[in-house]
Amino acid sequence: MTLFENWGDYWWPGQYEECLRNILHDTTTGGREIHDPDELERIERRLTTIRAAQLIHDPAHVDQTFTPGHYHALHRWLFQDVYEWAGLPRVVTTLKGDSRFADPEDIDRLLALVHENLGDPARFQRVPRGEFLDALTRTFTGLLMIHPHLEGNGRTSRLYLQQIAARAGYQIEWTQVPAPVLVDATIDAFRLEPDALQHILRNIVHPLHDTDPAEHLRQRMREMPPPGTPAPHAPPMQPPQQPGGGAHPTSTGAPTTTAAPRTTLSDSEPAPSRRPRETVGARRSRAAPRGGRIPGEASYRAQRTVNPRAQPATQVQHSPPAPHAASRSAHAQSPVQPARSAA
Repeated sequence: MTLFENWGDYWWPGQYEECLRNILHDTTTGGREIHDPDELERIERRLTTIRAAQLIHDPAHVDQTFTPGHYHALHRWLFQDVYEWAGLPRVVTTLKGDSRFADPEDIDRLLALVHENLGDPARFQRVPRGEFLDALTRTFTGLLMIHPHLEGNGRTSRLYLQQIAARAGYQIEWTQVPAPVLVDATIDAFRLEPDALQHILRNIVHPLHDTDPAEHLRQRMREMPPPGTPAPHAPPMQPPQQPGGGAHPTSTGAPTTTAAPRTTLSDSEPAPSRRPRETVGARRSRAAPRGGRIPGEASYRAQRTVNPRAQPATQVQHSPPAPHAASRSAHAQSPVQPARSAA
């Protein structure tokens, strides 16, 4: 087993800060070592996606104790096929752009503080949704600032927040937010400006019964009245009134009643469109800044431009044709007579 004591131990010999040392030759490639960082990233994404799907299908793979050990165990499960140090806190100080993460000696203490503030997520089943969103935002921000592992903190944190939400009775739809938007929001949260991140969570965190058809059906059955309960009678509808008063007459002269249109969810407000599925991943941490901010940060803040060629359509007002003299005389004699066409 490799001993990880300094920054150089995480990289292949001769590939310092180029390709991370990995164990794919033992787990995946049949003995072929992976020294290409692009190939490493592709295989890593595929394997961690498979592991995440396995965990979602059977959460018993990792004990959900909601402690620092739980968070490390999630990381170990996701990256067990890729890195020898999976699940172990990093032993080096890392930065990303101009953001410096927690020092290695402070990781355990700060993780314990984040979980102490969170408590048992089940308690949020009995409080308003806004209180849970506040706690979820604080937890996510704390994990971002600590950055416990060298690689894979974003994927681990999102999966961890999904388990927290499930214990609290909620579901997080990460695929509803594009990757650049989430990256920019996490950068702002790291700088103690969590409003954008909380806004995103407010839009993608939903009660479980909204996404679980079986639970939704059980909720509907609980709301049904007991057998034998008489159905409530709706009040009789009044016929609509004309502007001058009275009901609308029919061709036979008898008044009729017009039923009011039913208002459905699609009539009252448009259903939110599902965003394309995009995988949100954290870029590899570096020991020193390598210039600039994280790609995608500026693109989200770009202002919308207006096409100068796009001019509003000019509305042409058509004047009614002048009636014929004979028509005017006919109208004068009989106001209700239909207008004649001009010769």
